[in-house]
Amino acid sequence: MEWLGKNKENLASLGLSESVISRKMRLLSLAALCSKNSVIEFAAVAEALKINGDDIEAWVIDVIRAGLAEVKIDELNEKLIVSRSTHTEFGAQQWQELQKRLNGWHQNLGEVQQVLDNVRTQLRGKPSN
Repeated sequence: MEWLGKNKENLASLGLSESVISRKMRLLSLAALCSKNSVIEFAAVAEALKINGDDIEAWVIDVIRAGLAEVKIDELNEKLIVSRSTHTEFGAQQWQELQKRLNGWHQNLGEVQQVLDNVRTQLRGKPSN
């Protein structure tokens, strides 16, 4: 929220909505909290997202809908129980995995291109009727 306050002009110049950015930042913050904890107190969520305790359920539903985490709400004990979450950090290991995937896609596209080139060559060589 502090960063948003300092960068309002930059966001506006890029045509980005402050409310949209704020929402996405909160979703990612909740996902990051879920990736680091299996049980989270409501107070920790409210503090991390800078929201009222009454809004926690709506944010949890949004993070579930976005596919960022699987969470159960324990209203009686005011806790979230996290069963799965997406890691929001992108370190060296994630870069290596991304490189591996991109290289695989590149190789597959090269093979598809080769098949298409072969088909074109065959079609050019066929006599027309």
